[in-house]
Amino acid sequence: MVLKSDPEPEPDIQFKLFFSDWDGRWGRIKRNCDGWGFCDAHSCFFCCVDANNDYAIVDCETGEPVAQNSIPGTLNPATNEGYFNIELNPSVQIEADAIQNKEVFYIDEDIIADDLLIHKGDYSFDTSIGSYGGYKILVSKI
Repeated sequence: MVLKSDPEPEPDIQFKLFFSDWDGRWGRIKRNCDGWGFCDAHSCFFCCVDANNDYAIVDCETGEPVAQNSIPGTLNPATNEGYFNIELNPSVQIEADAIQNKEVFYIDEDIIADDLLIHKGDYSFDTSIGSYGGYKILVSKI
């Protein structure tokens, strides 16, 4: 008799998600891209990153910057479900306010970012993310 063990769970895969118009400005769809939340995004899987800055996405052939700000995420390839963490920076005033007030982060509508769905929702402040807190945002690969 051969006993089979449970199959190894699929590992989570790290990916980079970047924002096309990321300029440090936050916004909500319901508020004409103003306020505290997300308004628009683009996704990038298996992106090339600057060797000196994991958050700076570069063109894989030329090394030229594509986006200076990206958010690393985790995606389970078995379920195509995952999340990305927004780590807040207290040196940016709107982010410092969110840290101090433990603000809720809003995504008013599902956002389709290329081949990624960013799920709408009211996301609670999470003190375990980064050094100062942040948000865990649900995503699905489509």
